[in-house]
Formats: sequence, C-alpha cells, structure tokens
Amino acid sequence: MLTLDMKSVQFYEDAVLHSVPANTTINMQLISAIHGNYAHYVHPAIKSRVDAPDMYITPLMSMFWFFDFDVVFRWRLFMDRLVDATSMNDVERIYFEERVKLKLIDKYNGAYKGTKKFNQMFLF
Repeated sequence: MLTLDMKSVQFYEDAVLHSVPANTTINMQLISAIHGNYAHYVHPAIKSRVDAPDMYITPLMSMFWFFDFDVVFRWRLFMDRLVDATSMNDVERIYFEERVKLKLIDKYNGAYKGTKKFNQMFLF
C-alpha cells in the first residue's frame, strides 16, 4: 500500500506535480487515491480536462504489486520454450500449449477450466 509517509511516494508526487500534471490523468488519479480521495473525485490539476462522472477512484489504486524477478524466474514453467520464439504468434502458441498441458484451459476452445466459477461482476 502506498502511503504519504513513504519517501518514494513523496518523490513520485513531487515529480508528477513538477511535470505537466494537467497531462497526467492516471498519475493524478493515483496521487488522489494515495491522499484518500475516492469515488468521483477529480484532482484540481486535471479538472479542466476531465469530466468528474467519467472518473472513479478506488482505494485499490493506491496498491502496487512488486515482484522479485529472481524468485519469479526460478518458478518459470516454460521459459526455456520461449527462448526460441521469434514472433508474438510463437509466444501466444507456446502460452496456449503450456496452459493446456497444465489443464488451465480447454484445448479445443481455450475456455478456462478453473475450479472457481466467476458469477458476479464487481461494479464501482
């Protein structure tokens, strides 16, 4: 969770506010979320460009996920096959084949074969 007392957040906010904040809608939304301004809130720096009802700031915006690349790489499942990929089509084909092999998707239609059903939309 990003909080105002974090030095990195202070540097980030300072950098955004000293750039051209009117042109950084996403960054201004993140800063607004960090400051606790949620729902239909528009930061004053972008008010002239944005219509408030079209924007919705959720508390989840102040959460960032970071990964340790070495740990992720150690758990790679099919990185060795991706080394020979020369196009995005190769990458997509390899992903598809590996997901079928792991029984995550149906090999005939690519449908998700997970055990949990998704039956509710979360609307903000």
